[in-house]
Amino acid sequence: MDQTHIGYFDWYPPESDIMPAVADLDLDGVTGFGVSVDGDSRAWPGYYLPPTLPTLDSITRLPTYLDVFPRGLAEAPVTVTADQPWVTIREGKAFSASPRDRRFWIDVDWAKASVGKVTATIAVKGDTTISVRLDAVRATPQQEKDARGAFGGLAGAFAVPVTAFARSVPVGAVRWDTIPDFGRVEAAMSIFPVDAQSFPDPTRAPRLAYPIFLAAAGRYRVDLVTGPTLEVIPGRKLSVAVWLDDQPPEIRTVFTPEDTASQDFLGAKHAVNTADNARTMTFAIDAKQPGRHMLTIGMIDPTMVLQTIAISNEDPKASYFGPPILDVRPAKPGQPVLPWAIVRS
Repeated sequence: MDQTHIGYFDWYPPESDIMPAVADLDLDGVTGFGVSVDGDSRAWPGYYLPPTLPTLDSITRLPTYLDVFPRGLAEAPVTVTADQPWVTIREGKAFSASPRDRRFWIDVDWAKASVGKVTATIAVKGDTTISVRLDAVRATPQQEKDARGAFGGLAGAFAVPVTAFARSVPVGAVRWDTIPDFGRVEAAMSIFPVDAQSFPDPTRAPRLAYPIFLAAAGRYRVDLVTGPTLEVIPGRKLSVAVWLDDQPPEIRTVFTPEDTASQDFLGAKHAVNTADNARTMTFAIDAKQPGRHMLTIGMIDPTMVLQTIAISNEDPKASYFGPPILDVRPAKPGQPVLPWAIVRS
């Protein structure tokens, strides 16, 4: 607690606090406004491609937003309108502390939208006009039926909390069980007893099954976020398996001959894993058809701790916490809505 806190450039602390460089911005005479959109670090005007909001879909029913901010010291009054009657716009509390910033929530009145993909333009008008593209996808009745009670949606990556399994299969006394308040999640899953024997065949091992909805056939990326566990039991290389439906399991191992030095204590990957309090293992699954599927995680070695499952059909955007959890399971009467869940009744 007596060490200096500001000015670190390497492992060794500086002799005194070193304030970072500070620059003043001269905004006198600067006018106009800027627009930023949900999920994008850029702002407009300024970037050469037009702004696009995340795609909305009628299964997850998540809204999106855009922020409007003045570029100078004075307020920049704007109006925000849409060119399609199925778009709804409401102003909410701005993300920043500035009283001059404004946030506009964008949603869809799905009863007015056509089935399939539709597109609208959001116009932000002030001393100039910035046009923002919005795509939305309304599910067919069959898609709505397939998605009921599963994780996923019609657009974008999604995450599955590891405690929300539909089925947990123990083998004898060996089982997956919860660890409350672990890492970056409210509860993780791990194998108990912690010194259980390894299972060479994950299909005959303790396993967890999760219902997921995939909008299209094709290859999907599955990021399994685990605890940054080391090889605490000699000879246990920390392997785990993931598979879709009745397809062959894909087995991944942390401490391979190629990766052991990097993943082990003081290795380059271990330094990152420790800072993040997580390790990410990437798998691939092939969906032969769109719709409802069962994703299974099978044990190989004990001491593997699962935190989150993230699924996408393309390389996901860089994010510390990963994509949102899209839970479309119906809430039971009197059942509380869990903090991690988006639950539709």
